[in-house]
Amino acid sequence: MNKKIAFILWIVVCAAVSEAGVLGRAGITFRCQCIQTSSHFIHPVHFADIQMIPAGPHCINLEMIVQLKSGQKVCLNPGANWVKRIIKRILNRQKD
Repeated sequence: MNKKIAFILWIVVCAAVSEAGVLGRAGITFRCQCIQTSSHFIHPVHFADIQMIPAGPHCINLEMIVQLKSGQKVCLNPGANWVKRIIKRILNRQKD
């Protein structure tokens, strides 16, 4: 009986380790990327890249991560009026 339990535990551990390795290599993270957000206006001229991560099982918040031309990454507050306008423009571009 002990050998059966040990074998089942071994299979469960192997499956858990294998799944974690696959998800880690796939770049999937199960937590919010933004710990702190900024509401201060940053002119879009300084944006190099915008990443919009919708809320989901990994994080209950919509996340807006902007990489500036200087290389710095800034998490924007999606509740700020100027950020809402940027989100609206991005969504309108995707519709066209």
